[in-house]
Amino acid sequence: MNKKMLISGNELEISTSIGISFYAPHSPCNIEDLFKQADKELYKVKEKGGNSFSYKQEST
Repeated sequence: MNKKMLISGNELEISTSIGISFYAPHSPCNIEDLFKQADKELYKVKEKGGNSFSYKQEST
């Protein structure tokens, strides 16, 4: 999830941080709740230095 690129003689390092949430059909949550949870997971990744992913799967 990390790549170095040379563009116009400049070396750039690109990394990715992703927060994921899952929807369970029986869940009362809505789309806003899903986005909020994904955002929380994203910031967990960033707090650990980024360049990874984190997810929250609702318990059944």
